[in-house]
Amino acid sequence: MRYSRALKPRGKLNADENPQATRDYRVLSMPTLLFFTGGVLTSSLVGFRPKSVLRSALANAVAPYVNR
Repeated sequence: MRYSRALKPRGKLNADENPQATRDYRVLSMPTLLFFTGGVLTSSLVGFRPKSVLRSALANAVAPYVNR
């Protein structure tokens, strides 16, 4: 599945500059990719992953919004 350029990350966080956020979301390893729906954490990926895994996670995250 291809995504338009309109689909962009909502934020990028420097863990060294924001230790409270890393504690709040229990980030223990880098990189960590967090998926939110309606402001609620719904899933996460930790560590480097193959592109196929990232595509699958993204497809799952946007599935409720596709073809509404």
